[in-house]
Amino acid sequence: MGYADLSSSRQGLMCAALLGLGQLCMYTGFDSQSFIVESVMHSVSTRDSTKMDEHSGYTGQAITYCMFTISNIFAPWIMKRIGSRYTLTIGSLMFTLYFCSFFYVHKIAFYVTSACMGFGFAMFYMGEGGYLTEHSTKRTIDRNSALSWAIGTVCTNHYSMIVGGVLMLFILKPVDPAVAAAAAAAAAATNGTSTSTTTAAPEVGSHGVQQDFSDKQIRIMYGSFAGIALISNVVFFFLPSKIDPRSLAATGGQELSFLKQLKSTAGALVNAHMLMLAPFFSLLGSQGSFWMSVFPTTLTFSSHLSRHIQLPALYSISCGAGATISCLTHISALVLVFLSTPAQANRQHGATDHELPLSPKQFIALTIIF
Repeated sequence: MGYADLSSSRQGLMCAALLGLGQLCMYTGFDSQSFIVESVMHSVSTRDSTKMDEHSGYTGQAITYCMFTISNIFAPWIMKRIGSRYTLTIGSLMFTLYFCSFFYVHKIAFYVTSACMGFGFAMFYMGEGGYLTEHSTKRTIDRNSALSWAIGTVCTNHYSMIVGGVLMLFILKPVDPAVAAAAAAAAAATNGTSTSTTTAAPEVGSHGVQQDFSDKQIRIMYGSFAGIALISNVVFFFLPSKIDPRSLAATGGQELSFLKQLKSTAGALVNAHMLMLAPFFSLLGSQGSFWMSVFPTTLTFSSHLSRHIQLPALYSISCGAGATISCLTHISALVLVFLSTPAQANRQHGATDHELPLSPKQFIALTIIF
C-alpha cells in the first residue's frame, strides 16, 4: 500500500468515525422519548384539550414514519443536488427541530415537526450512505461502514436508552402521596383550578399517585435531547467534504435521472427477493412499534402501575442494559468460535488445528450455543 493509499484509508476511517459520532448525538434521546411521547401528549391534552388531541402521540409517530416512507422516494434526487454533507445536516436539523417543538407544545407544531422528522430520517439515511461511498474505496467500504454503525447505531441504541433513562430519573422524582393529595385538595379549593403546569403535577387516582408530565418537566427533558442533537448538527456541517478520487462514488456508474430512480425503486419493490423479505420487515416494524411505543405507554396508563412515577425511566434503562448485555453475549460467542474452531472445520472432515488458543470441547460448544 502506497503513501497516498494509506493517507486515503486514514481519512476514510476518520470520516466514518465522525459520521458515527454525529449519528450517536442525533439519536440520543429519540428512543427514550418514544417510550413516553404518548403519555406526555396525554398530559398536555388533559390540561388543555385545545392544545393537543387525544392519542396525538401515536398520531405523531404514525405521521413520522409515513413521511419517512414517502421521503425515501425523493431523498436520492435531493442528495445529488446538495451533496451528502448538507443532506446529513438537514436530516439532523429535523431532529433538533422536533425536540425544540416541545418548548411550547401545540398540536399543529407537533404534527408539523413529526412530519419534518420523518423527512429528516430519509435525508439522514440517504446522506449517510452517500457520504460513506464518497470516502470509501471498494477495499475499505466494509470497514468504514462497520465502524460508522458500531459508533452510531450499536452505541446509540444502547447508550441513548440508558442516558435518556437516567436523565428522566432526575426529572421524574417520586412524590409523597400525602403531599400530592394535599396539593390536589388545595388546587380544588382554589376555584377548581389545576395544579401549576410549571412544576411536577402528579394526579391522585384510586391506586395512588399517577404520573402527569408538567410543562416544566417536558421542557427540561426535550431541551436536553435538543441540546445533544444540536451537537450532531455541528458535526455533520463540518464534516470533511473533499471526495476521495478513488472512492466508490467517484468511480461509480452514470448518474440516474429522477424518473429513472423512481422506476428503479418501483422495480425493487416488486423484486422477488424483496417480496420474500416483506413478512420479515412487517414483523420487525410491528415488534419495534410495540416495544418502543405501545407497551411503555401502558406502564403510565395502567392504574396499578401509574403510581410508579419513575417506571418509564427504569424501562428505558432496562432496555438499554438488556440490549448491551445481549450485544456483549453475542460478541463473546463469536470470540469463542474464533478461538476454539479450526479454520477448515466447515469444509473439511476431521479438521484440526493444534495452534488454537482453546482446544475444542463439548462444554465450549454448548456455551456458544447457549
